[in-house]
Amino acid sequence: MNLGTAKRSARVVIDTNVLISALGFGGKPREILILATLRKIQAVTSAVLLAELQEVINKKFPILEPKLDLIVKKITRKFILVHPKTILKVLRDEDDNRVLEASLTGKCDYIITGDEAPAGLRPGYLLPSAQWERNPSEAENFSHSSMGLRPGFSAKGDKDLLDLATFKGIKILTPKQFLEEFCA
Repeated sequence: MNLGTAKRSARVVIDTNVLISALGFGGKPREILILATLRKIQAVTSAVLLAELQEVINKKFPILEPKLDLIVKKITRKFILVHPKTILKVLRDEDDNRVLEASLTGKCDYIITGDEAPAGLRPGYLLPSAQWERNPSEAENFSHSSMGLRPGFSAKGDKDLLDLATFKGIKILTPKQFLEEFCA
């Protein structure tokens, strides 16, 4: 993807599974996270979604726990934090409803949620690095080299959200679909 070809700044909620994939694997989820750090897109999150990210890292990637505060700090600095007032009950999974709430409150154009892991990808792990504390350029804030992360993990996406396709005018896309549309 050529970051220079991106269109106007769209508002997006990046689902937790895509953030985990961006941090642990790279690929298209990482490209989206880089777009957010460069402010080519306006990423939106909520306290509940940040708590979900922290919970997933604590449960599945305890080796990353020492860096969790720094990850959350970097995300809160680059993302727009919204405070949804409406509680939705649209989908079976309550976490998915929280994504919908944040996207509505944030007046988003897109929800980006993952899909199946790429063919041949095997589960791996995250490995934090002291380099994370350095002050790399904004585009490198979430790169493998600046974070010392090892590739090998891509979170499975959310089928219910993807099956919804749109919600009150908000498109629900995979990272690949979003990049194809946004950078076309």
